[in-house]
Amino acid sequence: METLKQVYTQLNFSGWESAFPHFERYIEEQKNYQQNTYQYDQENLQIVRKAWSHWIDRWGYQPPCINSN
Repeated sequence: METLKQVYTQLNFSGWESAFPHFERYIEEQKNYQQNTYQYDQENLQIVRKAWSHWIDRWGYQPPCINSN
């Protein structure tokens, strides 16, 4: 929260006192968040690889898990 307060201060945003409880509540609501997981089939991975291979290689992305069903 301190970093967020610093952002408010550095950008000269007003209303930190009224915004703080909303940020606090949002953070509390997100504490059990879990990132969704996906599995991809080989056909879709090949389509993505063909279209985006330059960027996938450039940024060092690893291929996701393949759905074996």
